Amino acid sequence: RSRDARDYPRAEQYYRTALTGDPADRPKAAKELAGLKVTQAHSKLKKGDAVAAEKLFREAMELDPKDDKAIDGLGRAQHSQGQLDAAITTLSAEGCAQCKRFLSVLLLERAAKREAAKDVPGARDDYQKAQALVPDVTTALAIARLYDGEGDPETTLKAVEAAVPLIR
Repeated sequence: RSRDARDYPRAEQYYRTALTGDPADRPKAAKELAGLKVTQAHSKLKKGDAVAAEKLFREAMELDPKDDKAIDGLGRAQHSQGQLDAAITTLSAEGCAQCKRFLSVLLLERAAKREAAKDVPGARDDYQKAQALVPDVTTALAIARLYDGEGDPETTLKAVEAAVPLIR
């Protein structure tokens, strides 16, 4: 009830008590407390307090390390603070289904930066990782463009051929 009433300190106190009580109640209490932390973190993130949100997402992950919402939220909080590489690392967590779409967006962001900095292998790697997550014709053609720029007609053709089924 405390959680529903948004009395988060009291709700956390109840969950913490449950964590130290009956061992059978611990997993459920940890999962629910992690959910509470995620809810609070999203609220902080919406208000522009990415630092506080990051702290809360990390606390949630300590309680439930496989919580997709916490992992995704942490990546978003890191990105909001300009920590692109850290966000990509966080969102690359194995098994985080919710992370894939935003991870793809961040890989494309970093690929464009790498391409602008003339880091063609790094850009191509990021484009390919993004393409594996969320296939997209624009990304496929960016990969082809990079191979073309390196004067590799055979691989360029293969990259264009991979883009064709995505056109529609």
